[in-house]
Amino acid sequence: LPDQAQYRLGSRSLLPLGEPHDAPGAILLNRDASRRRALSLTQPSPMARRVMEEGAQLLLRQSETEETSALQPYGNDRRSLSLMFAPVRHGGGLIGIISIQSYRAHAYDPAALQLFQSLADYCASALQRIRAEESLRAAGDRLHLLSQRLLEIQETERRHLARELHDEIGQALTATKLN
Repeated sequence: LPDQAQYRLGSRSLLPLGEPHDAPGAILLNRDASRRRALSLTQPSPMARRVMEEGAQLLLRQSETEETSALQPYGNDRRSLSLMFAPVRHGGGLIGIISIQSYRAHAYDPAALQLFQSLADYCASALQRIRAEESLRAAGDRLHLLSQRLLEIQETERRHLARELHDEIGQALTATKLN
């Protein structure tokens, strides 16, 4: 892959909305993996649906003018000639789709697609570990906040109790002096 002019990495999160890790979109990366721009996607493209239903896909165009209705274009005006799409799955569930594309004709073959799917499977496990770590960190943060709140409540209750005891003892001593 090092001889290609540009890489495109596209991901589409398919998890329920509202979770912190769920940021539907695509990210374009250039050769040195510096971020170009992020795009928001609202619905899976026909190609994404095909990947979800059938698995990894290899698309080899003959020319940039060849029309492919299954693709949702993003990036610059130049069209990729060689495209691979693979589902990112974990535990039987689909968590996203990854794509790599080249402007060079026939840059990939079925063996490359199989390797790309293996990479997607490996990425799925890594993503799940990252999500588990994020959940654990968030739970730890919540526990820390709850512990702080509990200590604050205990301290407030101690002060309140001390004040009540002080007042009662003070009243009892005053009553004793008066008798």
